Amino acid sequence: ELAVIVARGRDNTISCYPVVETIHRDNICHIVKAPANVKWKIRERATKVAFNAVNSLEGAGVFAVELFLTEDGQILLNEVAPRPHNSGHHTIESCYTSQYEQHLRAVVGLPLGDPSMKTPAAIMYNILGEEEGELGFQLAHQLMKRALTIPGASVH
Repeated sequence: ELAVIVARGRDNTISCYPVVETIHRDNICHIVKAPANVKWKIRERATKVAFNAVNSLEGAGVFAVELFLTEDGQILLNEVAPRPHNSGHHTIESCYTSQYEQHLRAVVGLPLGDPSMKTPAAIMYNILGEEEGELGFQLAHQLMKRALTIPGASVH
């Protein structure tokens, strides 16, 4: 799957973040790779589909556009979520304007910020307790401790 965070300001200006690849496990976003490791033409088409989807809607703010990339290279619209999204969490550290700041800018009528990446690449790993209760907490805690040993990694 691919995803694009798209922001639309109160003045109807639209700005798109780089296309990301999302990997799901049990229907939950598990890993996000930014930018998506796909051909330039695929990224261009995915951005166009996301732009057009948000352009057809009303409202200001951040929209997460989820897409399917078929084996034959088609881009299919899956879902539009009108809010900050898991697929954009990486923007906090990797982009000049995070999806959260962009959402605030959009809804209060400020100019949209620069959505481009300030790092060559980023990855978001969604740590969830694999088990219920104490066992799940311990596993999530171990994974977070390990993540914090990686230079430049952030846990939130």
